[in-house]
Amino acid sequence: QVPTNADKLRQFRRSLEPGGRRAATGRFADLIFDDSLTYSARHTHALARRRRPSVNGTAVRYPSRLLTDPPQRAFVTASRRAGGVVVIDQSGSMDLDHDELNVLVKAIPGALVVGYSHRPGDLTGTPNAWVLAQRGRTAHDLPRGNVGNGVDGPILQWALRHRVSGDRVVWITDGQVTDSNDHPSETLSRECAGLVRRHRIDLVRTLGEATSVLRGRTDFKEPPQNFGRIGRELANFRDVTAPR
Repeated sequence: QVPTNADKLRQFRRSLEPGGRRAATGRFADLIFDDSLTYSARHTHALARRRRPSVNGTAVRYPSRLLTDPPQRAFVTASRRAGGVVVIDQSGSMDLDHDELNVLVKAIPGALVVGYSHRPGDLTGTPNAWVLAQRGRTAHDLPRGNVGNGVDGPILQWALRHRVSGDRVVWITDGQVTDSNDHPSETLSRECAGLVRRHRIDLVRTLGEATSVLRGRTDFKEPPQNFGRIGRELANFRDVTAPR
């Protein structure tokens, strides 16, 4: 942006110095996926339909249970292991353990897992998002991130477009949202908070918590209002919509 006064001109000059931080843009960077990753199919058995005894159904599969099982679970139900979408903030403030990340993508083979982190001020097309796992396929080498956030809003919108009906969307985050030059932005935080609220995105802080949520456990979850700037914006939504 063209400097409009002396203060902004000085800030702009400092941003051009080696190591200088560029001025705030107030907008997200464009989402650029890394298409160089290679994948392999793993844990295909985990995606298969699982059969379990049930007290109701259309056909008796286990007649002996009518005598041996107190609930008389003689029928059978079939289900697939839960999928879902996991969005991982891999910026520097998250300080994620790379080995734990490898464990995560193997622990939830039925999920779509994407990571993101933008290099502040980058205009060269450096990838800032990557698919780490997708419905049974996992990446061989997992990217480590580019220091900044920068694309929080675009990656959440991408995740919402790619979820299967009924899938949970889990966002591993500390609640901080930044623009393309990695500056905090109230407007961008409010935009992401709106997505979280409208689409009931689950907020968690750790990789292990994301796995637990996809498996149906939510008793440990923190209130969304505890998540940094996103939390404050969610609290503002609550205050505005609360009955007078």
